[in-house]
Amino acid sequence: MVVSCIGSDMGKSAVVRGDFVTNQQINTIILNAGIDPLYVYYNLSARRAEIRNLAGGAAQPIMNKSTFGALPIKLPDFAEQVAIGRVLGSLDDKIELNRRMNETLEAMAQAIFRDWFVDFGPVRRKLAGATDPIAIMGGLTPDPARAAELVALFPAALGEDELPLGWRLMALSDVATHCKGAVDPQKSPQTLFEHYSLPAYDAGQEPARDPGASIKSNKVLVPPGAVLVSKLNPEILRVWAPNDYVGAPQVASTEFLVFTPKPAAGRGLLYFLFRDPTVRQIMEGMVTGTSKSHQRISPPALLQTKLVVGDPGAFAAFEELVDPVLRRSLALRAESRTLAEMRDYLLPRLMSGEIRVGDVNCEIAA
Repeated sequence: MVVSCIGSDMGKSAVVRGDFVTNQQINTIILNAGIDPLYVYYNLSARRAEIRNLAGGAAQPIMNKSTFGALPIKLPDFAEQVAIGRVLGSLDDKIELNRRMNETLEAMAQAIFRDWFVDFGPVRRKLAGATDPIAIMGGLTPDPARAAELVALFPAALGEDELPLGWRLMALSDVATHCKGAVDPQKSPQTLFEHYSLPAYDAGQEPARDPGASIKSNKVLVPPGAVLVSKLNPEILRVWAPNDYVGAPQVASTEFLVFTPKPAAGRGLLYFLFRDPTVRQIMEGMVTGTSKSHQRISPPALLQTKLVVGDPGAFAAFEELVDPVLRRSLALRAESRTLAEMRDYLLPRLMSGEIRVGDVNCEIAA
């Protein structure tokens, strides 16, 4: 097991299996027989604040090895250690499984977006002589009738501009509305807001739940079905489809641009459009400002930029395919948030003995 002993990661621990090397900023723990590694991992995880408080150093907090070595750990009997580690580990395992499932789902939908609207795959496969609808659609569906319906949406030729005949290159303003409704949360100090911010995105794409009194500046109101795109340093991928409304007003940092789809498009189209590498390259070339902290995209310029090729029929078919994927992704994200809240509730109580494993009714489906 290793534990960080410096800086903002102070007290962060990990179970390591097999041979490894570390630098001097990492404390290594070799456990005696009869001590469960997962139990020790969660015990230390529950005490990160305590560990940080024991650190010395003004500019950069550092915990020396002798201080860390003197840190006491309460050890119940081995069976209880294993049971506690298993309960907490099952929650983290399910959260990790959800994360991997989301990555897979979004990668599949992203590949469809690129094949249809960037590479024009179905059109090019027609031009190459493919006649089987399933082959033309790249094996997207094994159903010949459904494949034929999709094939009919794609032209059989490219124009002189190398775009599918009948399709056009559209500005963002053709498919999206920029939402600029401002709200001052401090006017509702007791209201709990679902707060979408850059730090929250970077910490795991989970909005904070903050009372209005703690939110110090104006925010942008997030309407249903919106997609958030960071205008700061667009080389960093920060595209967010907010969770479904859960009773708390949803607001976003003004560092996010908030868009809703126009009738010709859909939320899935906007979400995967902004995540596409080609589109992101275009956005990176639009920044203004000299210093890294001030490189931002101009919203009016972005709205007028030609970003997507297609037509309403193809857009509607794409939305029909990817909307269930996006909804499933949001559901998995919401489930992971609930599981993390459960883990964080149980962690200190199991470690202190306030709750015993036998009192926890926690079954996690794989």
